[in-house]
Amino acid sequence: LSSIVVFAQAPALCISTVDPGTNYNMIGWDKVAFPASSYNIYQETLLGSGVYTVIGNTPTGSLSVYFDISSDPDVGSSSYKITTIDGGGVESAQSAAFSTMFLTVALSGSSVSMFWSAPGGFVPVQYDIWRGATSSTMTLIDSMSGSLTSYFDISPPLGTVCYRIEAPNPAGCVPTAPPTDYSSSFS
Repeated sequence: LSSIVVFAQAPALCISTVDPGTNYNMIGWDKVAFPASSYNIYQETLLGSGVYTVIGNTPTGSLSVYFDISSDPDVGSSSYKITTIDGGGVESAQSAAFSTMFLTVALSGSSVSMFWSAPGGFVPVQYDIWRGATSSTMTLIDSMSGSLTSYFDISPPLGTVCYRIEAPNPAGCVPTAPPTDYSSSFS
């Protein structure tokens, strides 16, 4: 008598970002093409520790995005993984980790210095630098190589200025969600 054990396939995350509408971290994934009853979402307990704990579960019929309502993107980056749970309750291996970007901004005389962490999970080809008086009035001011993680705005406008760094994922990301483009990671 021979038996074969089939393990649930690990899904792939495709984005981890800060959702501008909620200011919570959001992750998105591509649903796998076989039956799964749910997805477990894991967060790294201490950035860089490699230890992940379950923070949520999403049924397979739900949207393939998860909003981490305990996150605070203004404090630092977070790293996430995901697993599938099949109909028999068997959990897959964890996916590769995806991490949010974290932007630090400092005034240096009359210019603004920006430094950020690269998104974990994909290698960006480019970064787009956005600036505005508010987070809802941003305009693109520059694009630069994805190998760089700093930028200096040598002529910022007077008054309050907001910045956002965008890292488009070259593979794209279209989770089953409302019609929102989640193909980029934002700081």
